Amino acid sequence: MTKYFDTLVDDCIDRMNEGESLEECLAIYPEHARELEPLLRAVRNVHAACSVIPGATARSAARRRLDAALVSSESSLQKHQRRPGSLSGWSRAWTKIGEEIDIKLRRQKWGIIVTAAVLILAFAAYQLLLPGPQAMAYLTMQVNPALRLSLDREHKVIGVDGLDEDGKALLAQLDIQNKELQQALQEITDVLMDRGFLRPEVRVVIVLHPIDARVAEDLPGLSAIAHQAVIDRLVEMGVQIKVVSQVITKDLYETAIEKGLLPAAYIDLIEAGLSEDSITSIIGLGNELGIEQELFLEEFDTIASAMIDMAEAGITGDAAMAM
Repeated sequence: MTKYFDTLVDDCIDRMNEGESLEECLAIYPEHARELEPLLRAVRNVHAACSVIPGATARSAARRRLDAALVSSESSLQKHQRRPGSLSGWSRAWTKIGEEIDIKLRRQKWGIIVTAAVLILAFAAYQLLLPGPQAMAYLTMQVNPALRLSLDREHKVIGVDGLDEDGKALLAQLDIQNKELQQALQEITDVLMDRGFLRPEVRVVIVLHPIDARVAEDLPGLSAIAHQAVIDRLVEMGVQIKVVSQVITKDLYETAIEKGLLPAAYIDLIEAGLSEDSITSIIGLGNELGIEQELFLEEFDTIASAMIDMAEAGITGDAAMAM
Protein backbone atom coordinates (compact mmCIF):
# COMPACT_ATOMS: atom_id res chain seq x y z
CA MET A 1 0.00 0.00 0.00
CA THR A 2 1.13 3.55 -0.72
CA LYS A 3 1.13 6.23 1.92
CA TYR A 4 -1.59 8.07 -0.01
CA PHE A 5 -3.79 4.97 -0.09
CA ASP A 6 -3.21 4.44 3.65
CA THR A 7 -4.43 7.99 4.19
CA LEU A 8 -7.60 7.23 2.22
CA VAL A 9 -8.21 4.09 4.25
CA ASP A 10 -7.70 5.92 7.55
CA ASP A 11 -10.08 8.67 6.43
CA CYS A 12 -12.73 6.09 5.53
CA ILE A 13 -12.32 4.32 8.89
CA ASP A 14 -12.81 7.63 10.69
CA ARG A 15 -15.91 8.34 8.64
CA MET A 16 -17.35 4.88 9.31
CA ASN A 17 -16.63 5.23 13.04
CA GLU A 18 -18.56 8.49 12.95
CA GLY A 19 -21.56 6.81 11.39
CA GLU A 20 -21.09 7.05 7.63
CA SER A 21 -21.87 3.92 5.60
CA LEU A 22 -19.42 1.92 3.53
CA GLU A 23 -21.20 3.04 0.36
CA GLU A 24 -20.88 6.72 1.34
CA CYS A 25 -17.13 6.31 1.85
CA LEU A 26 -16.70 4.61 -1.52
CA ALA A 27 -18.62 7.44 -3.18
CA ILE A 28 -16.06 9.96 -1.86
CA TYR A 29 -13.18 8.12 -3.56
CA PRO A 30 -14.79 6.50 -6.63
CA GLU A 31 -11.48 6.08 -8.41
CA HIS A 32 -10.24 3.86 -5.56
CA ALA A 33 -13.58 2.19 -4.76
CA ARG A 34 -12.51 -1.17 -6.16
CA GLU A 35 -9.44 -1.36 -3.89
CA LEU A 36 -11.15 0.19 -0.85
CA GLU A 37 -14.32 -1.91 -0.82
CA PRO A 38 -12.92 -5.29 0.37
CA LEU A 39 -10.81 -3.63 3.07
CA LEU A 40 -13.62 -1.42 4.35
CA ARG A 41 -16.07 -4.32 4.25
CA ALA A 42 -13.69 -6.36 6.40
CA VAL A 43 -13.32 -3.39 8.76
CA ARG A 44 -17.09 -3.08 9.05
CA ASN A 45 -17.57 -6.80 9.73
CA VAL A 46 -14.83 -6.98 12.34
CA HIS A 47 -16.05 -3.74 13.94
CA ALA A 48 -19.55 -5.15 14.20
CA ALA A 49 -18.25 -8.42 15.66
CA CYS A 50 -15.86 -7.16 18.29
CA SER A 51 -15.40 -3.38 17.99
CA VAL A 52 -11.63 -3.52 17.74
CA ILE A 53 -11.12 -0.76 15.17
CA PRO A 54 -9.53 2.29 16.87
CA GLY A 55 -11.21 5.62 16.27
CA ALA A 56 -9.59 9.00 15.62
CA THR A 57 -9.60 9.86 19.33
CA ALA A 58 -7.79 6.68 20.28
CA ARG A 59 -5.18 7.18 17.57
CA SER A 60 -4.65 10.81 18.66
CA ALA A 61 -4.16 9.68 22.24
CA ALA A 62 -1.64 7.06 21.11
CA ARG A 63 0.20 9.70 19.07
CA ARG A 64 0.35 12.03 22.14
CA ARG A 65 1.78 9.21 24.25
CA LEU A 66 4.43 8.55 21.60
CA ASP A 67 5.36 12.26 21.42
CA ALA A 68 5.56 12.40 25.21
CA ALA A 69 7.86 9.40 25.19
CA LEU A 70 10.12 11.13 22.64
CA VAL A 71 10.29 14.30 24.71
CA SER A 72 11.07 12.24 27.80
CA SER A 73 13.84 10.45 25.93
CA GLU A 74 15.36 13.76 24.76
CA SER A 75 15.24 15.15 28.29
CA SER A 76 17.01 12.07 29.55
CA LEU A 77 19.70 12.52 26.93
CA GLN A 78 20.18 16.17 27.97
CA LYS A 79 20.69 15.15 31.59
CA HIS A 80 23.46 12.84 30.51
CA GLN A 81 25.16 15.80 28.73
CA ARG A 82 25.40 14.36 25.26
CA ARG A 83 27.82 16.26 23.01
CA PRO A 84 26.43 19.34 21.17
CA GLY A 85 24.30 18.46 18.18
CA SER A 86 23.64 14.96 19.38
CA LEU A 87 20.17 15.80 20.70
CA SER A 88 18.84 16.98 17.37
CA GLY A 89 20.31 13.86 15.80
CA TRP A 90 18.56 11.67 18.34
CA SER A 91 15.36 13.65 17.75
CA ARG A 92 15.54 13.11 14.02
CA ALA A 93 16.35 9.44 14.59
CA TRP A 94 13.40 8.98 16.95
CA THR A 95 11.11 10.81 14.52
CA LYS A 96 12.24 8.58 11.68
CA ILE A 97 11.80 5.49 13.88
CA GLY A 98 8.36 6.77 14.90
CA GLU A 99 7.35 7.18 11.26
CA GLU A 100 8.62 3.71 10.42
CA ILE A 101 6.77 2.26 13.42
CA ASP A 102 3.63 4.12 12.37
CA ILE A 103 3.88 2.70 8.83
CA LYS A 104 4.59 -0.82 10.11
CA LEU A 105 1.75 -0.63 12.63
CA ARG A 106 -0.62 0.57 9.95
CA ARG A 107 0.39 -2.35 7.72
CA GLN A 108 0.12 -4.72 10.65
CA LYS A 109 -3.30 -3.30 11.37
CA TRP A 110 -4.55 -4.30 7.93
CA GLY A 111 -2.99 -7.70 8.29
CA ILE A 112 -4.77 -8.16 11.61
CA ILE A 113 -8.06 -6.86 10.21
CA VAL A 114 -8.03 -9.17 7.21
CA THR A 115 -6.88 -12.13 9.33
CA ALA A 116 -9.60 -11.44 11.91
CA ALA A 117 -12.24 -11.20 9.20
CA VAL A 118 -11.14 -14.52 7.72
CA LEU A 119 -11.14 -16.15 11.18
CA ILE A 120 -14.62 -14.83 11.95
CA LEU A 121 -15.99 -16.17 8.68
CA ALA A 122 -14.20 -19.49 9.17
CA PHE A 123 -15.55 -19.81 12.72
CA ALA A 124 -19.08 -19.04 11.53
CA ALA A 125 -18.78 -21.71 8.83
CA TYR A 126 -17.38 -24.18 11.38
CA GLN A 127 -20.33 -23.52 13.70
CA LEU A 128 -22.74 -24.21 10.86
CA LEU A 129 -20.99 -27.42 9.86
CA LEU A 130 -20.32 -28.66 13.40
CA PRO A 131 -22.78 -31.44 14.17
CA GLY A 132 -24.94 -31.00 17.23
CA PRO A 133 -25.52 -33.64 19.91
CA GLN A 134 -26.34 -36.97 18.28
CA ALA A 135 -29.45 -38.93 19.29
CA MET A 136 -28.78 -42.55 20.18
CA ALA A 137 -32.34 -43.62 21.02
CA TYR A 138 -35.97 -42.54 21.02
CA LEU A 139 -38.30 -42.88 23.98
CA THR A 140 -42.03 -42.73 23.31
CA MET A 141 -44.29 -41.92 26.26
CA GLN A 142 -47.97 -42.40 25.52
CA VAL A 143 -51.08 -41.90 27.62
CA ASN A 144 -52.61 -40.31 25.10
CA PRO A 145 -51.10 -37.68 24.50
CA ALA A 146 -48.07 -39.27 22.89
CA LEU A 147 -44.60 -37.73 22.98
CA ARG A 148 -41.30 -38.90 21.52
CA LEU A 149 -38.05 -37.86 23.22
CA SER A 150 -34.68 -37.94 21.46
CA LEU A 151 -31.92 -39.03 23.85
CA ASP A 152 -28.15 -38.62 23.58
CA ARG A 153 -25.50 -40.92 25.01
CA GLU A 154 -25.64 -39.08 28.34
CA HIS A 155 -29.36 -39.87 28.57
CA LYS A 156 -30.29 -36.22 28.13
CA VAL A 157 -33.27 -35.02 26.13
CA ILE A 158 -32.06 -33.28 22.96
CA GLY A 159 -35.39 -33.17 21.16
CA VAL A 160 -39.12 -33.74 21.71
CA ASP A 161 -41.99 -34.27 19.25
CA GLY A 162 -45.72 -34.61 19.64
CA LEU A 163 -46.99 -37.77 17.89
CA ASP A 164 -50.68 -36.86 18.06
CA GLU A 165 -52.68 -33.65 18.35
CA ASP A 166 -52.74 -33.73 22.17
CA GLY A 167 -49.01 -34.38 22.21
CA LYS A 168 -48.31 -31.44 19.92
CA ALA A 169 -50.45 -29.17 22.09
CA LEU A 170 -48.55 -30.35 25.17
CA LEU A 171 -45.18 -29.20 23.81
CA ALA A 172 -45.92 -25.55 24.65
CA GLN A 173 -46.07 -26.44 28.35
CA LEU A 174 -42.83 -28.41 28.45
CA ASP A 175 -39.29 -27.15 28.97
CA ILE A 176 -37.27 -30.37 29.00
CA GLN A 177 -34.57 -29.69 26.41
CA ASN A 178 -31.10 -30.77 27.67
CA LYS A 179 -32.54 -32.20 30.89
CA GLU A 180 -31.76 -35.60 32.34
CA LEU A 181 -34.26 -38.27 31.27
CA GLN A 182 -35.60 -38.89 34.79
CA GLN A 183 -36.28 -35.20 35.39
CA ALA A 184 -37.86 -34.79 31.95
CA LEU A 185 -40.24 -37.73 32.50
CA GLN A 186 -41.27 -36.46 35.92
CA GLU A 187 -41.98 -33.00 34.51
CA ILE A 188 -44.05 -34.56 31.72
CA THR A 189 -45.96 -36.56 34.33
CA ASP A 190 -46.67 -33.34 36.25
CA VAL A 191 -48.06 -31.64 33.14
CA LEU A 192 -50.16 -34.70 32.25
CA MET A 193 -51.64 -34.65 35.73
CA ASP A 194 -52.34 -30.90 35.62
CA ARG A 195 -54.09 -31.30 32.25
CA GLY A 196 -56.25 -34.15 33.52
CA PHE A 197 -54.84 -36.87 31.29
CA LEU A 198 -53.81 -39.18 34.15
CA ARG A 199 -56.93 -41.00 35.30
CA PRO A 200 -57.33 -44.41 37.00
CA GLU A 201 -58.61 -46.09 33.81
CA VAL A 202 -55.60 -45.10 31.68
CA ARG A 203 -52.07 -46.43 31.62
CA VAL A 204 -48.67 -44.96 30.80
CA VAL A 205 -46.84 -46.72 27.96
CA ILE A 206 -43.09 -46.21 27.64
CA VAL A 207 -41.24 -47.67 24.65
CA LEU A 208 -37.57 -47.26 23.80
CA HIS A 209 -35.96 -48.13 20.51
CA PRO A 210 -32.40 -47.55 19.30
CA ILE A 211 -31.42 -45.29 16.44
CA ASP A 212 -28.08 -47.08 16.24
CA ALA A 213 -28.21 -50.85 16.79
CA ARG A 214 -24.88 -50.68 18.64
CA VAL A 215 -26.56 -49.09 21.68
CA ALA A 216 -29.44 -51.59 21.84
CA GLU A 217 -27.86 -53.49 24.73
CA ASP A 218 -27.93 -50.33 26.89
CA LEU A 219 -31.66 -49.75 26.48
CA PRO A 220 -33.10 -52.34 28.93
CA GLY A 221 -31.31 -50.59 31.79
CA LEU A 222 -32.45 -47.19 30.53
CA SER A 223 -36.01 -48.51 30.21
CA ALA A 224 -35.94 -49.56 33.87
CA ILE A 225 -34.72 -46.08 34.87
CA ALA A 226 -37.49 -44.42 32.87
CA HIS A 227 -40.14 -46.76 34.27
CA GLN A 228 -39.08 -46.08 37.85
CA ALA A 229 -38.94 -42.30 37.34
CA VAL A 230 -42.59 -42.21 36.29
CA ILE A 231 -43.64 -44.63 39.05
CA ASP A 232 -41.89 -42.52 41.68
CA ARG A 233 -43.66 -39.35 40.52
CA LEU A 234 -47.07 -41.07 40.50
CA VAL A 235 -46.46 -42.37 44.02
CA GLU A 236 -45.58 -38.86 45.19
CA MET A 237 -48.88 -37.66 43.71
CA GLY A 238 -50.79 -40.48 45.39
CA VAL A 239 -52.01 -41.75 42.01
CA GLN A 240 -52.30 -45.43 41.10
CA ILE A 241 -51.87 -45.86 37.36
CA LYS A 242 -50.33 -48.79 35.51
CA VAL A 243 -46.99 -48.12 33.83
CA VAL A 244 -45.82 -50.46 31.05
CA SER A 245 -42.38 -50.23 29.49
CA GLN A 246 -40.67 -52.17 26.71
CA VAL A 247 -37.63 -52.03 24.44
CA ILE A 248 -38.31 -52.73 20.76
CA THR A 249 -36.34 -52.63 17.55
CA LYS A 250 -36.15 -49.67 15.22
CA ASP A 251 -37.71 -51.77 12.44
CA LEU A 252 -40.85 -52.61 14.42
CA TYR A 253 -41.31 -49.01 15.57
CA GLU A 254 -40.94 -47.58 12.06
CA THR A 255 -43.18 -50.23 10.50
CA ALA A 256 -45.92 -49.46 13.02
CA ILE A 257 -45.58 -45.69 12.63
CA GLU A 258 -45.81 -46.06 8.87
CA LYS A 259 -49.16 -47.83 9.35
CA GLY A 260 -50.37 -45.17 11.79
CA LEU A 261 -49.94 -47.29 14.94
CA LEU A 262 -48.44 -45.87 18.13
CA PRO A 263 -46.87 -48.19 20.75
CA ALA A 264 -49.99 -48.45 22.94
CA ALA A 265 -51.74 -50.24 20.09
CA TYR A 266 -49.35 -53.20 20.01
CA ILE A 267 -47.55 -53.25 23.37
CA ASP A 268 -49.99 -55.88 24.68
CA LEU A 269 -48.81 -58.18 21.89
CA ILE A 270 -45.24 -57.75 23.15
CA GLU A 271 -46.38 -58.34 26.75
CA ALA A 272 -48.13 -61.53 25.62
CA GLY A 273 -44.82 -62.86 24.32
CA LEU A 274 -45.36 -62.60 20.57
CA SER A 275 -42.20 -62.17 18.57
CA GLU A 276 -41.51 -58.97 16.70
CA ASP A 277 -41.71 -60.88 13.43
CA SER A 278 -45.23 -62.01 14.34
CA ILE A 279 -46.26 -58.50 15.38
CA THR A 280 -44.83 -57.08 12.14
CA SER A 281 -46.89 -59.65 10.22
CA ILE A 282 -50.04 -58.68 12.13
CA ILE A 283 -49.40 -55.02 11.38
CA GLY A 284 -49.08 -55.92 7.71
CA LEU A 285 -52.35 -57.89 7.58
CA GLY A 286 -54.28 -54.90 6.29
CA ASN A 287 -52.26 -54.74 3.10
CA GLU A 288 -52.18 -58.51 2.74
CA LEU A 289 -55.97 -58.78 3.00
CA GLY A 290 -56.66 -55.64 1.00
CA ILE A 291 -58.33 -53.83 3.91
CA GLU A 292 -58.39 -50.04 3.83
CA GLN A 293 -55.95 -48.58 6.35
CA GLU A 294 -58.56 -46.54 8.23
CA LEU A 295 -60.80 -49.58 8.69
CA PHE A 296 -57.83 -51.75 9.64
CA LEU A 297 -56.79 -49.28 12.36
CA GLU A 298 -60.32 -49.30 13.76
CA GLU A 299 -60.28 -53.10 13.96
CA PHE A 300 -56.66 -53.48 15.10
CA ASP A 301 -57.56 -53.75 18.79
CA THR A 302 -59.93 -56.64 17.98
CA ILE A 303 -57.28 -58.38 15.89
CA ALA A 304 -54.64 -57.87 18.61
CA SER A 305 -56.98 -59.21 21.31
CA ALA A 306 -57.67 -62.34 19.24
CA MET A 307 -53.94 -62.93 18.77
CA ILE A 308 -53.33 -62.50 22.50
CA ASP A 309 -56.10 -65.01 23.32
CA MET A 310 -54.48 -67.55 20.99
CA ALA A 311 -51.05 -66.89 22.51
CA GLU A 312 -52.47 -67.50 25.99
CA ALA A 313 -54.00 -70.71 24.71
CA GLY A 314 -50.55 -71.91 23.70
CA ILE A 315 -50.83 -71.17 19.99
CA THR A 316 -47.68 -69.59 18.65
CA GLY A 317 -47.78 -66.39 16.69
CA ASP A 318 -46.73 -68.15 13.48
CA ALA A 319 -49.42 -70.81 13.93
CA ALA A 320 -52.04 -68.15 14.67
CA MET A 321 -51.09 -66.24 11.53
CA ALA A 322 -51.44 -69.43 9.49
CA MET A 323 -55.05 -69.96 10.59
